[in-house]
Amino acid sequence: MADYFCWPLWYYKGTDKIGNIDPKKLNLKEKTIKLLEKWAEKFDSFIDIEEPNRDLEISKEELESFEKQGLMIWKRLKKELKEEYEVAFFSNKFGKIFENIENY
Repeated sequence: MADYFCWPLWYYKGTDKIGNIDPKKLNLKEKTIKLLEKWAEKFDSFIDIEEPNRDLEISKEELESFEKQGLMIWKRLKKELKEEYEVAFFSNKFGKIFENIENY
């Protein structure tokens, strides 16, 4: 789940831990970590930190591209972390969490 100015990975189920997760602390490929960093930077660009209440014009194409990138990253994470973690995806498009790709 993307959120402003933090890692886009969060604890979800089955843990008492709260907060986001540094992807470098997980068994991920360097390319996946870079994709997560770029995805988080893109989300950060959707807000003006100096005036957070100001509406920025974000095109439908940008939002759709962000969602598609998130889906691609989700699939990579599920593949790379399948033995260690269950990986869910929060869709900004649908405003809900998906645990199974088939249900998206």
